[in-house]
Amino acid sequence: MPAIRQHFAVQPLLEGLIAAPADIGAVDETLSTELHQLLSSSVLLPEDVLKDGERMSMWELRAGEARDLDRIFSVVAGSQIKCLTIWDPYCGAKSNRGKLRSFLYAISALAKHIEHVAIHCKEYRDKDGDVEFHLDVERHLDDILASLRLLSSDVKVRRLKESGRTFHDRTVDATIIADDGCETLHRFFLTGGIDYLMDERSETRIFYRRP
Repeated sequence: MPAIRQHFAVQPLLEGLIAAPADIGAVDETLSTELHQLLSSSVLLPEDVLKDGERMSMWELRAGEARDLDRIFSVVAGSQIKCLTIWDPYCGAKSNRGKLRSFLYAISALAKHIEHVAIHCKEYRDKDGDVEFHLDVERHLDDILASLRLLSSDVKVRRLKESGRTFHDRTVDATIIADDGCETLHRFFLTGGIDYLMDERSETRIFYRRP
């Protein structure tokens, strides 16, 4: 029985059956017994074990590429959004608020109605070391939300000195109410946040998993 020992970690699935360089040798009786025991204790998975991946969509936006939000967020088109929640640590930064406004206006135009918008971000330290006070950030974001004429909204700005779980998430959650009254949560993962999504000079990816 041949044996293969790789010098580096296995490459991504299907990128290559064997990553080079690799050593080819023979398996002795002891190792052969161990391998057979390992194989005999393995569990055969069904053919559709990876089928859940079919529910995942991904958009890769390159620098210079137009942001087709109607296509990416098509699931909210003409919908009744009970709550639109944005988790992005830097969307409240002074340099990013214009992009956040553009994004909210685009989703508002796409949906039939948005009842509530919640924004979660944190204070941001700029390249000069200056930090905009969290209450000032809240005030600016409240002004943006007020222009959307929502039924309600909520802004939470975490202070830099606050302890707790590290805030790195960049997601957009849309809870949609169907005609029968049922609610469905649609979640989008933004690798570069609202900033990169709305900046045509930047590269970014958006992932969406269908419920």
